[in-house]
Amino acid sequence: MNKVKYRVNKYTVQLVQEKVMESFIDESADGSDKVQQILRQTMNVKSWHNERFGVVLLNSQNGIIGLNIISEGTINESAVYVREVALLALLHNAYSVILFHNHPGGSLTFSGADINVTKIIKEGLKLLNIGVLDHILLVENDSISMAERGDI
Repeated sequence: MNKVKYRVNKYTVQLVQEKVMESFIDESADGSDKVQQILRQTMNVKSWHNERFGVVLLNSQNGIIGLNIISEGTINESAVYVREVALLALLHNAYSVILFHNHPGGSLTFSGADINVTKIIKEGLKLLNIGVLDHILLVENDSISMAERGDI
């Protein structure tokens, strides 16, 4: 009798630190205003000519443990997927996240697509017991919080 052989692949996933941003180490995301201030200090939004989507990763005490740009798109959209947010959150052992993106055109209003992608990510991360606390929209000299507006 012929035996069937199976190939089993073994993988290791590691988190690799790209750089340390000293300006927000030991910072606590204890309010939307504070997170908006940190994002404006660490992100050079003025130089962003395309829409970018990112995530602030938080521990259980709302301490910032990571800040990542997930995608860069075109002048009016940026594709983002739940799996990318989930992967970063899991690799950082994040308790919760705050989403952020920019509008290069300067509109300080969340679009229907912005609200929809927030709901999709929130529902996806809920399955992993990872909270979505806020979604912040950045423009050149200002920002707005979805949580402060009551939309999250």
